[in-house]
Amino acid sequence: MSGWERVIGTVSASNSSSPKTAAANCTAGKNVIGGGYVLAASGDVSKLSVVSNWPSDGDTWSVTVREDVSLFTPAGNWTVQAYAICITAP
Repeated sequence: MSGWERVIGTVSASNSSSPKTAAANCTAGKNVIGGGYVLAASGDVSKLSVVSNWPSDGDTWSVTVREDVSLFTPAGNWTVQAYAICITAP
């Protein structure tokens, strides 16, 4: 497949706020065909749940993550970052 690229979105704030949404936008003239995310936490990353991970429009991949409430093993400060796989639009 020619004309493809991986676009990495901006990392969210590193804090304990929940939920967080991150997005990656294809460059002009390209469409998103897939994507994903990277999670990082100072605490227990298993306390984070992906709520959505999808193409939110024709050229954007979005992910929303929330922290599962727990009094004993919080995720601490955490971040999410989306990436998109893009191809040249026909």
